[in-house]
Amino acid sequence: MEEKITTIDVNTEKKSPVDYLSLDNSNCLKGILAICIFLCHCWGRICLQDASLTESLFGLTVGRILTVLGYLAVALFFFLSGYGLMVQYQKKGNDYLKGFF
Repeated sequence: MEEKITTIDVNTEKKSPVDYLSLDNSNCLKGILAICIFLCHCWGRICLQDASLTESLFGLTVGRILTVLGYLAVALFFFLSGYGLMVQYQKKGNDYLKGFF
């Protein structure tokens, strides 16, 4: 009985990684997150003016979804902003802080 040995061809060339958190991508994401936060605030303002919305099933469902979406959007917005600050500081070093304040 013959044994077959399989070989795996491994490509050792480094491919350029896709920068998912580039400046353009993170600005686009922050714009979408800002719209989500705006919608959450608008819904809260609408409910203050019309209390019957918070008593209906539709109002409760939309309110809960927008509230969770708003909280998540704020957290992700802060993460992306902090990540951008960290990347710029790593690129520019202490020179970044001179122009920051």
